[in-house]
Amino acid sequence: YVEIWLEKEALAGVLYEETADWNVALMVTRGYPSLTFLYEAAMSVPDNKDVYLYYFGDHDPSGLDIPRHVEERLDDLGAYFHFERVAVTPDQISEWKLPTRPTKRSDTRARYFRGESVELDAINPRRLRQLVSDCISRHVDKDAWDRMRNIEALERESADAFMSHLKDLETDVAMATLDEVSP
Repeated sequence: YVEIWLEKEALAGVLYEETADWNVALMVTRGYPSLTFLYEAAMSVPDNKDVYLYYFGDHDPSGLDIPRHVEERLDDLGAYFHFERVAVTPDQISEWKLPTRPTKRSDTRARYFRGESVELDAINPRRLRQLVSDCISRHVDKDAWDRMRNIEALERESADAFMSHLKDLETDVAMATLDEVSP
């Protein structure tokens, strides 16, 4: 069972394109998620499956602390899962040369934070969608996926052939009706 967790609602439309294709839940925390949000998330995960939560958030004092908060609260609620921060990471900042901004000193966690902050929005939307796709596809049985795609292609071919045959029948009926009406 896989969920994508996102700190910023503004990017939900970007990631939803990918999660919807896979029928994977997109959980938008809007910063620190409320206890109600976390309780509902904990109650919705299946007991009989491994649960994977992939987190996308800013690289700033709060963005780095939100995963700790989420993990602790879900653990307190008895939800067991694998949790991975996918973005923004220090490696992504340096490798992709992401633009930084001064860290907000008004954030109470800023005292222990070193370096500049980076917004999740700094990552190209295509790259963000690819990161989401990579997280999800790790859990896909490739052989089963290929079989399903082949079956779907055959079903489409069959439906297209049926519709073509139906159109031919409609044409034949229309022509026969014209022949009967014609003097």
